[in-house]
Amino acid sequence: MVLLMVILLASPAARAQTTDAERLGMAIDYFQSAKYHEALLILQQLDRHYKLNPRFRAYLGVCHYYEWQYEQACKYLDALLPLLSDFAPQERAVYYHCAAESHFNLKQYAKALPLYETQLSLCHENEKGNVYYKVGFCYMFAQQWQEAFKNFTYALIYYRRNNPAEAARISQTETMLAGIRKKLPADAPALFLITHRKTEPLSCGIDTAKIRLPLTNPPAVHVAYADKRQQTPRQGSTKGSKRHQQ
Repeated sequence: MVLLMVILLASPAARAQTTDAERLGMAIDYFQSAKYHEALLILQQLDRHYKLNPRFRAYLGVCHYYEWQYEQACKYLDALLPLLSDFAPQERAVYYHCAAESHFNLKQYAKALPLYETQLSLCHENEKGNVYYKVGFCYMFAQQWQEAFKNFTYALIYYRRNNPAEAARISQTETMLAGIRKKLPADAPALFLITHRKTEPLSCGIDTAKIRLPLTNPPAVHVAYADKRQQTPRQGSTKGSKRHQQ
């Protein structure tokens, strides 16, 4: 009886706190299940009433990214990334990836570039090809052909080493290298790129024989890359998780 009276007399504020704690738990479950739209709706409401901690606000940034709301994703993640230095590398890699991809999709390549470069120090070995690929585009759009060639070369090396089944991406990277090679000066140093077909001399600024492949025991994180996602929002409801495409 005493317990029942305590429950009945509990203040509305206390009951609201319990409800909000439960809603936060629901938002985390949605987020971890890749149901970013549902997580976003709850986290936005909670963030309006409370100042969520940096991790949950970073979740908001990730949710905005998966909803193709790139400006909002940048707003959250750009401010929060300096506060996340104590987090695990694999978790930070996801935040840096979403921030870099958001700026890239907004054609803010100069802002995307340092984020990709930080992601390279955090992400899994078999993800580096995709990151170098995007770094190559950042330099290409800036018409820095030597750096673009170098990073597309790194991308090709990582694809062949870690993602040999991605034949389409390997072929596309080879095509990018062939096009950029024509932009390089005639006196660029001739080094060698080992292909799966033969050894051929290419003009580039790195010695592929001396490439250091870091993180022999890399953190186990698997980031869903935006270049494998639909780039046009679906018609109708955006609820539910995003499907990734090759």
